[in-house]
Amino acid sequence: MSSFLLESVREDLKVLRLYKIADQLETILEEASKKEMTYGDFLSQALQSEVQAKKDKGILMRTSMAKFPCLKTLDSFDFKF
Repeated sequence: MSSFLLESVREDLKVLRLYKIADQLETILEEASKKEMTYGDFLSQALQSEVQAKKDKGILMRTSMAKFPCLKTLDSFDFKF
């Protein structure tokens, strides 16, 4: 993919607020090329990474807005108690 086309696609992704895909576009394209992915598989994988990034960001934002005194997870819970 030419440099101009790559930058054009990256800018379009940012306009659409698909920041994760825009940041990792070259890596995603290289991986798709190596694995000889179909267009559908490529698009699905790219969108799944974007959806996961948005979910993670939402959780992080809501957790910080909640202003919990400390963050607890089930992994740190003592079930023997």
